[in-house]
Amino acid sequence: MTSLARPSLTVGIVFFGLLLSAGCKRDNGPDTGIIVEVTTDLRVPSDINQVHLTAGDSQGNILHEETFDLGEGPNRVLPPFRVGIYPLHDTATPIHIEAVGQLDTASQPVASRSATLSFIQGKKVVLQLPLLAVCKDVACKVAYSTCQADGKCGSDTVDSKNLPTYVPNQPAPDTTGGTTAGGGTTSAGGTTTTGGTTTSGGTTSSGGTTTTGGTTASGGMTTSGGTTSTGGTTTAGGTTASGGTSGSGGASADGGTPPPSCSGLAATCGPSGTGDCCASLLVPGGAFYRSYDGVTYTNMSYPATVADFYLDKYEITVGRFRQFVNAGMGTQASPPVAGAGVHPGITGSGWDSTWNTNLAADPNSLSTAMSSSSCGSYATWTATAGSDESKPVNCLDWYTAFAFCAWDGGRLPTEAEWNYATSGGNEQRYYPWSSPPTSTTIDDSYAVYCGGSCNGTQNVGSKSPKGDGKWGQCDLAGNVFEWTLDWYDTYYQMPCNNCADITDASASHRVVRGGYFYNGASYLRSAGRYYNYPWEVFVNIGARCARTSL
Repeated sequence: MTSLARPSLTVGIVFFGLLLSAGCKRDNGPDTGIIVEVTTDLRVPSDINQVHLTAGDSQGNILHEETFDLGEGPNRVLPPFRVGIYPLHDTATPIHIEAVGQLDTASQPVASRSATLSFIQGKKVVLQLPLLAVCKDVACKVAYSTCQADGKCGSDTVDSKNLPTYVPNQPAPDTTGGTTAGGGTTSAGGTTTTGGTTTSGGTTSSGGTTTTGGTTASGGMTTSGGTTSTGGTTTAGGTTASGGTSGSGGASADGGTPPPSCSGLAATCGPSGTGDCCASLLVPGGAFYRSYDGVTYTNMSYPATVADFYLDKYEITVGRFRQFVNAGMGTQASPPVAGAGVHPGITGSGWDSTWNTNLAADPNSLSTAMSSSSCGSYATWTATAGSDESKPVNCLDWYTAFAFCAWDGGRLPTEAEWNYATSGGNEQRYYPWSSPPTSTTIDDSYAVYCGGSCNGTQNVGSKSPKGDGKWGQCDLAGNVFEWTLDWYDTYYQMPCNNCADITDASASHRVVRGGYFYNGASYLRSAGRYYNYPWEVFVNIGARCARTSL
């Protein structure tokens, strides 16, 4: 294959999961794609600090390009992990894919197997690309100036039909001693690809453009501090890092460890009471109109674009929050570190240490503030575990909600992200479940609200699947209001490309959305927006976490 030529575009510093291009339509995104599973045969995979992924057509044009900065210290993401590539052209056209790693200890790259294969319409398949302890041959390398080991530039032609179908909750393989270098790699599901071990000379960048503080340009996502260059995309099930946080439908993402709030916690959520309370589901990015439903709210003056992100399936439960309190976190004695819970596309959106004084002094003070004696009879929090462990935790102020999500490996969703998820993206749903989108149908079977009864909070997911949003999240309307990242202002921020109002000097309230158990139906509309002082606690407000990657 000829060397890959970069298309004319501005390469910004963006994070894992960015859409491939501004004009990319995700019509086939949920159905068609290639999941690249980056593995390694290195005995110490922590020696790898960056992985660069490229995919191009037979004409040498780059169609997809990402650089993953795998972080440092305890935040380092270790292979295996996954990234999805969605087709931008005819699915029958072969695409060449390669991954190149960079070692901490040397300037030499670590080459991987490369492959040429085609998309299969309506199917996602898993292709393994193992990083090997060799670098590209001098005659093949593009961006590296030195090469300290011999390497080959061969490429495998893989029959996509022989690759295993991608299963969102299927664990990535344990590569310790398990990945064959040079003689064929068995991918998840048992299909073995054949052939060479290195890449075919596609264009790479020497690590790509990265940052050390986690800030990014418009749009995109991160894995534990990882960054990517423009062009990446993730898929349902998303990116997997060993030790990752919650995944679609499970407490772990493709074999990773559960987030702290679900460590050792029983699966008690959902209509049957057996669902994983830390499940987090992909919300594929796109464009939509904020606070527009085509029925009651018909002003289309506030367009917005959001990148792919994950939004927890359930609101934060009492049981999950108990793990947080028991760990002594979210207090002035143990506040989040500065910058924790950052949205990678929004500079300055992480924890500000000046907020520490807004936290409770210690766990006992926090527990007391959230109890029924302080917050009211509908408070779900109790000092000891009881019958409400699967209900949404309420009486939650904004600072504590932020601290919880940051501790749990996530962040608060921006108002735009939250609105996008409840609206079903560009479907602009009246309610999260509305089908057709303009349907105003609602009753007690869809949501916890003051319809036929007003009986307080109910277990999270109790109205699922009937009341679920487009991407499977429960209770986006009703049960409790949910905090978002943004300050509340009368007018939306413009333009909005992964935007959030985080610097409004005149604002005094933060945005809450979704309605709660004592509201009438009008408060549950996807387009509705409300607000509260960030330091106040009420029985009507809780939260759910967003995650940039799994």
